[in-house]
Amino acid sequence: MVGNIPVRLVICVDGTWFNPDGGNDKKGNITNIYRFYASVGRGEIKDASGSRFIQKKMYVAGIGSEDNISALEKLYAGAFGLKCFEQIKNVYRECCRLTGPNDEVWLYGFSRGAYVVRAVAGLLHYLRALVSADTVSDADKTFDKDYKEALKVYEKLQKGSNLKGEGNVHLYFDAKTRLAPTIKFVGAFDTVKAVDDKSLYDISFNDSIQHMRAALALNENRKAMRVEGLWPSWGNHTRSLPRRTFVQAWFIGTHTDIGGSAQMDGLALYPLQWMMLESKAKGLIFKFEGDYGGRALLDNPLQIVGIEGAKNNALFCITENKVVVEMRNIGQIHEEGSLYGQRYAVKLRQATGLLANSREARVPFEEILNGGELKGYCKNSPRGTIIHPSVYMIIDKHLSVSLDRKLFPFYAQIEMWRDKMTTSKNARTLSVRDKVSTVDFKISRTISKIVAIYRKLIASPVTTAGAPASLTSTTDTTTKGSNAIVTSTPVDGSPSP
Repeated sequence: MVGNIPVRLVICVDGTWFNPDGGNDKKGNITNIYRFYASVGRGEIKDASGSRFIQKKMYVAGIGSEDNISALEKLYAGAFGLKCFEQIKNVYRECCRLTGPNDEVWLYGFSRGAYVVRAVAGLLHYLRALVSADTVSDADKTFDKDYKEALKVYEKLQKGSNLKGEGNVHLYFDAKTRLAPTIKFVGAFDTVKAVDDKSLYDISFNDSIQHMRAALALNENRKAMRVEGLWPSWGNHTRSLPRRTFVQAWFIGTHTDIGGSAQMDGLALYPLQWMMLESKAKGLIFKFEGDYGGRALLDNPLQIVGIEGAKNNALFCITENKVVVEMRNIGQIHEEGSLYGQRYAVKLRQATGLLANSREARVPFEEILNGGELKGYCKNSPRGTIIHPSVYMIIDKHLSVSLDRKLFPFYAQIEMWRDKMTTSKNARTLSVRDKVSTVDFKISRTISKIVAIYRKLIASPVTTAGAPASLTSTTDTTTKGSNAIVTSTPVDGSPSP
């Protein structure tokens, strides 16, 4: 707390080998995590509810991205991810330094960075905040000692057993901890753990997290990039989560497309804009500081995703379980003749390199024999897993994407869920859709149906002489078109905090 005004701390942690300029590809784009960080305002703010905060922000580069370490050290950091534990400790300590009763933390991360912030949320939930985090001098090892002891307590709590009996546990919390800041929002871009933490850290949607959003990559098929999704069994559960929301959305793209930084990363704009609008709806204040008089020529992320400088081209859909989806048309940014050239073109790439030698497709759906349900979908209330409507926009507008069967083994199931994910429920939706051309929309749907029929025809080898057994477009084709960008907001009947 600063004076009588509570602090809102926004922490953004990038993925392995990623710094603000991306990974090893020096010709690539800025990462989504840094775009998000650069867009967050700072200083005294007032959100839509009238609450005042001192909004602060912090960026943490991914492990193995340091310039002062050798190539071997970088490789080791990426392969084993052990420095994640150090990042978890450091980020947790920053959160523990917030002492006001109304202070908040907003945590965002990509890949292992997403694992880090989710692990920190678990520590704050189970352990509260360590008082010794206030020590300023690095020579004072009190926090390190307390943190090591805290992890032992944490492990026992995770297993549901006592450390030295209830009295000693109570004394520990009374002497060493204080109330943790509110975990207002956790935003995870394609969480990948890829480290042996002996199942110590809880990365679930715990009871202390008010709002959580997770973006997942549909087309990632590297076994090393196994996603840490959340798949609760909702059953017939219809009860609202008071003042709490959780949505997990699938997007077209590979792991890098969710995190950004590729040379043509138009696909990365979709999860970025979704996360920004979801955060904005919960009170986060965005303000891009500019390029500092031309000293840092960075595209304004708020403009490239359509939050700033765009005309009123919003489009609203609603999923069958009543998750509201807002869409912004940013199709012009993908086109070759745009202000940005090919920088934000739509390109679905297949990962190569050492990690690509072992492949394992992600599984968004249950087995057909079990109903083919979307994993984590909650049919009775607005929460859980959805397919982001931008998936259908891209499939309809970019034929080379929709025909690539190698990266869409579950294409038929995606189509089966189209109407559930893109239902229009009111006149407002239809009137706004007209602004992006009802004719274009109908043409897109027709193309999609033709593609679906075509897929059925080529599902098995054709025996007619001269006829090809399959037709697959290259994933390296850069395409242009008019797409839309989406945000989803759960409707749970509870007031927005």
